[in-house]
Amino acid sequence: NSICNTTERDGWISFGQKIPSTTLENLYARTSYRTIASSINPGINKAIITGTPGIGKSLFLIYLLWKLVKDGKRVLFIYHPFNIYYDGKGGVFHFEDGQLPLDNDFSFWNDTLGCLFDAKGKKEAHLGELLVELCTFILSTSPNRELLNDFKKNPVPQVFYMPTWTEAELEAIADIFPGANQWCDRFVFLGGIPRHVLEVTAQDP
Repeated sequence: NSICNTTERDGWISFGQKIPSTTLENLYARTSYRTIASSINPGINKAIITGTPGIGKSLFLIYLLWKLVKDGKRVLFIYHPFNIYYDGKGGVFHFEDGQLPLDNDFSFWNDTLGCLFDAKGKKEAHLGELLVELCTFILSTSPNRELLNDFKKNPVPQVFYMPTWTEAELEAIADIFPGANQWCDRFVFLGGIPRHVLEVTAQDP
């Protein structure tokens, strides 16, 4: 619900509480986040957000949720373990697993709904329960997941490959990872993957 009370300043979005599944309260809005978000076709459409594990595909969904809610759009946000619906009018509703609106509820399932689905912790059956073909459906996943097989069928989805982080982007967020004082050296060996360069720093690269 804090998504409705965020502030944005100097490229950072502040939520005032921890972002789910992270230790972060602030989100750095990468240029690639803005580019991908503006390139997703509205209406009845499917899109896949993919790329190297550990680069922030799930956090992109948080960014996209913030943008859509700020713009007054209806959003169903499926982000383990949450199923949260934003009605576009300030209302926020939580659905239990298996308790989403019925398939024939076209006042809910229609082209004004954006569905953001994080594949982390999900299986193909979870995706099969949703009316992908009736809304704008954004799926965030690592490459080569089996659950993509049916999702890639017609209508063919847009596919966006999220780039790894540049050195300048990592420098912008390094201060929020206190243990990452040698991140520059790790970047040389491991590349622009925050999970390896900034978060998992107990071992030498």
